[in-house]
Amino acid sequence: MSCATSASIIRQTAVILITAYASVETAVEAMKMGAYDYVTKPFKIDELQMTVQRRSDYQAASAGERLISARSSRINTNLRTSSERAEKCSSFIA
Repeated sequence: MSCATSASIIRQTAVILITAYASVETAVEAMKMGAYDYVTKPFKIDELQMTVQRRSDYQAASAGERLISARSSRINTNLRTSSERAEKCSSFIA
């Protein structure tokens, strides 16, 4: 696995920090370092499941946005190419 692939996987990995020794300072530091959420013990399993589900939904939406953006870019390129071809054809006709 290349470094670029590893970096991509790391960026896609959501970190949910679970601790029994919570403080505002550690929560802020964890979030600054990229943690998705900070959960203190004791916690309810339903709340943790909801946090994981929210992250999963966010990742799915982000992937969908990237797909839409890529398709839109391809469509725009195709439209520009078609427009350029039409202009060339009309210059021959005129």
